Amino acid sequence: EYDDKFPNIEWTYFSMERSPLYKRAKWLCWLLYNDYGVRFGIDDLLSWQRDKIISSELLPYIPRLLQYLDLLEEKIDLIGGEKTPSEIYDIICSKLNREGYHIYCNTQFDRFTGDISGSVFVNSAPVGSFDPKVFESNKYGTKKYYVDVLIPTKNGDPRLVRVYENTKLYVPYDPLKVNIIILDHLSKVRIPEGSNRKCTNDITADFMAELRDYYGITVISVNQFNREIYQLDPARLPNGIVPTETFFADSSSIIRNADLVLGILDPSRLSDWNQAGYDVTSTINSAGYCTLRTVHVVKSTYGGSGSIIGFSFVGESGYFRSLPKARAMNDNLYYMTVNSLNSLEGQSFEDTVAARL
Repeated sequence: EYDDKFPNIEWTYFSMERSPLYKRAKWLCWLLYNDYGVRFGIDDLLSWQRDKIISSELLPYIPRLLQYLDLLEEKIDLIGGEKTPSEIYDIICSKLNREGYHIYCNTQFDRFTGDISGSVFVNSAPVGSFDPKVFESNKYGTKKYYVDVLIPTKNGDPRLVRVYENTKLYVPYDPLKVNIIILDHLSKVRIPEGSNRKCTNDITADFMAELRDYYGITVISVNQFNREIYQLDPARLPNGIVPTETFFADSSSIIRNADLVLGILDPSRLSDWNQAGYDVTSTINSAGYCTLRTVHVVKSTYGGSGSIIGFSFVGESGYFRSLPKARAMNDNLYYMTVNSLNSLEGQSFEDTVAARL
């Protein structure tokens, strides 16, 4: 928050499965563990079992929680309820159109002379015209006609944009603005009347691809695995259960358009007791819950797929902490993982991990 050159990140979170109240409470649970190492669940924060009376153990943290809520309200537009693909798209575009400029042109070519004419527009206003004498050319003599346009920005320094004859782009008013959209989750995107789940997901995939490619924003679609993955016998598989693109429910078009696809597994739910080489039984806590999660890189357009990363998972807080590869684990790390400890024998969790890398 003190770095003027750090990206100005804003989130639009479509919480279509859980209410916004539940999400905010979960984020506060994360903060309490991250900042103070204390574990409170959503039922503690919302006083579900205490007749709406705040626990005395929570009282010292209230000022920090209120401060964090203010930050969340400033940075995250949290939208509850199921939405159709068109409603999601319209909400995002309405926000982006208020925060940036659309640049396009109506170029025309003379088929006999090869000369170019036409104008460049910013938000429907003409700002310049193509000149047959103004062009770039490569070593083969191919001409690329252009118009240079100055676009106002939030920091006061106009941005020079070179517009070529086929340019169509979106330029944000804030050069440091980064927009991230989360759909949580895909199966909760409401099916429009007269449509079906496949068509709905296909439309969603197309909308999300346009938001990424034209508006330049990051889209994260959360989805669940289908039942097929729970029918596998990990003992019969040489590497245990490894998620593939077919395991994501109703999402072939989303997967096809995605640049990165991650699969997150709870090994205990799959009875995979040697998932990725980890001793899963050593990560079951006293309440019977598995505190290990494995993240699989199912698809990566700009990098290698197939990587597996282990995480220590603090369930009450929704908190993930990266682990070394299974072969580098030791008794201390398993003990800290199963007990959600931040430190042991004077050494922090992170330092213990670093020592094993």
